[in-house]
Amino acid sequence: MTKKKERVERSREERKAEKERKRLIKEANRMLISAPKKSANSMGFLSFDPSGAFCFDGGRWVKVFEVTGSIKGAVKAALKVKSRIRITERIAPAKGESHTARAFVSLIAEGDIYEPVREQFEADEVILQEMIGVRSLTVDEAIKVILMQLGGEKRSFSYASFVRAKRDLLKEISPEIVEERDHFQIEGSFGMSMFFMEYPDEASGDTLSLLKELGCPVFVTFDLVGISDLDKEDYVRTLEKRYSRTLNRDSVQEFLNVSGQLTFLCDSKDAMEIIKKTVDTIFARAGFLISPVFGGQKDSFLSQISLGLLDYKNLRNVGVETMNEIFRREYGGNQNEVRADEDV
Repeated sequence: MTKKKERVERSREERKAEKERKRLIKEANRMLISAPKKSANSMGFLSFDPSGAFCFDGGRWVKVFEVTGSIKGAVKAALKVKSRIRITERIAPAKGESHTARAFVSLIAEGDIYEPVREQFEADEVILQEMIGVRSLTVDEAIKVILMQLGGEKRSFSYASFVRAKRDLLKEISPEIVEERDHFQIEGSFGMSMFFMEYPDEASGDTLSLLKELGCPVFVTFDLVGISDLDKEDYVRTLEKRYSRTLNRDSVQEFLNVSGQLTFLCDSKDAMEIIKKTVDTIFARAGFLISPVFGGQKDSFLSQISLGLLDYKNLRNVGVETMNEIFRREYGGNQNEVRADEDV
């Protein structure tokens, strides 16, 4: 057999094996409901469990929870769970000088087969319940929350009618956005998505709590990922290579992967520039470096308001003690500010 024929035969066998792998995965996940083809094409949304799990292309799974306690324990929880944790807080101005804030936790996992992912979510939920206080949301409830992210008004959603009508979920949850390099326009408003480029070695001063005084809608998102022992060792070796010396493993602080994003909306471009300067100042005083998401304004914002269904992140290695102190300072109170008439 010639080399060309060998390559053709090997390619044929690989395609056959991949086809069989997909068949086995589909059979194992037969209890899930398939998403409409339009949703699969637009955002990689493949299937779901009505009780609350979303499945996306590439074996990415998302489950959403409403915070009923305080997210000050999120960093410690991130070190215990197997999934990636995403914290999303929406701060919106209310009447007078007050504000309302709602927080949600999304668990994000990877895997081909739903059953082990479901078991992982269940185990992680026990940890979230103990360290944060959460309520699991069904698919219908999660989508309703996402639809309320911008205007705050109640909107209905039913997965049954969604599937029956073969609708595109991206069009359901995504507003019309005109994207520029460092900002965007949406429904008559101007917005800017920013991300945390650098974090302080030690937390000091108020930051996130001051955003409540801006007088405009603000979305704050943190992705928290615990680091495996193998990744920690790789990180230490990288430092040793960079500084050409051996490091004491015990002296290297514990860290985790963190992606912090912030988006604000206002009524004019001038107001947007003023608020950006205010945000820059707030975080610079505390040792942060924050920057617009250049070229990724739409992706960043949609990832935030979709509670992680659309995925966008900029992970950095940050010390556990630093993040713990930030969350303790900023989220020491109770995030459960949901009024009875805001139930999802």
